[in-house]
Amino acid sequence: MAPSMALKAKMYVKRGTNAPWYKGRELTDEQRDRFRATTLASQAAKAKALRGECELPKHPIPLANFDPLKLMPKLTPNGLTALSLFSGCGGLDIGFDRAGYSHIASYDILPEAEEV
Repeated sequence: MAPSMALKAKMYVKRGTNAPWYKGRELTDEQRDRFRATTLASQAAKAKALRGECELPKHPIPLANFDPLKLMPKLTPNGLTALSLFSGCGGLDIGFDRAGYSHIASYDILPEAEEV
């Protein structure tokens, strides 16, 4: 007999290794030690970053090899407007501008986005 919908829903609410659908992986001691070391290193790096102890920028910042304004010619205005939420550095805003839209406003919660 197939389980009822309510029973199925209840089964999938369970989390972790006790869930009926969980199937553990067979790992060698070497693999388990490597995963454990990676986890501990990741936790330590996150804690260090949260304390503000990492060097800025943490990763190299790539420089653009092209000019986006030359990639897409500016089209004639189409009479439509755009409101940009989560604008970041404004790449999508530039695309809408080049496509003929006019902007009402651009917003982002990160203070660094205002500096661009």
